[in-house]
Amino acid sequence: MALDSCSNPAGLPAVPADKRLSVPVRFIICCSDRTSCPISEAMAKEQVRWMTNGYAGKEGWTEMPFDLHPPPQVDTQIGFHLEEIKYVEDASCARDGFYSPTLAYRHNTDGEGMLNYVILTDDQCGYLGYAEFPDKWNESSPELAVMINAKALRGYASMVMARAATLTPPEATSSTRVSHEVDLAFDEGDTCIHEGGHSLGLYHTFEGGCTDGDGVTDTAAEEFPSYLCEDTESTAARAPTPSATSWTTPRTPAWRASRRCRSAACGA
Repeated sequence: MALDSCSNPAGLPAVPADKRLSVPVRFIICCSDRTSCPISEAMAKEQVRWMTNGYAGKEGWTEMPFDLHPPPQVDTQIGFHLEEIKYVEDASCARDGFYSPTLAYRHNTDGEGMLNYVILTDDQCGYLGYAEFPDKWNESSPELAVMINAKALRGYASMVMARAATLTPPEATSSTRVSHEVDLAFDEGDTCIHEGGHSLGLYHTFEGGCTDGDGVTDTAAEEFPSYLCEDTESTAARAPTPSATSWTTPRTPAWRASRRCRSAACGA
């Protein structure tokens, strides 16, 4: 693939702080019961802050034995701000939005010009997230949304586990079961970065196989997705650089610039 003028992000001029792109974000939170909805406004704000941090390439990393050098991290000069939080009491959306996306999409009205997330707080499917590509729908279409399992939101798993640790029987029995259904591997909140990347037009790194990959010149192409936490390659030319939309890692700092897999659970 021929290099383009943006292939070396380090050589791009810095954008003045008041000129940087800040993407407005809306969270539509589907709750089975509004009075006991587990997602607070503070959690939504923290998730958006983490998204901005990730796209700025400012996440830290812990060195692993297979690391030859620190992973590349790039300040994409893109940020996010929380424009709106909308709570919806809709058990069918909260539970079955992944099974039947129309249950979630029907709440995504008047979202033109925003990056819209629909959070499913009682998911019974098991997916972490799903997003539509922007070239598939008109800007005003309800279908142009990102669906996220609440269990993949930043801080959700640690919140559930912390609550379970403070309870005593009989409340502890039910809470312990719930705590076993969350996974700290997804507690950082990078699923929103991954799926939001799709909604903004970024493909998986293996989208075009070894020929084209994701169509971005500064990430190596991959022949197929990787499901193991190994520093290996699926295309012989060179080992792939994990990106916000690779499958090898649930923890991804930024577009085209992310850490290698260092968690027991992979595949955000």
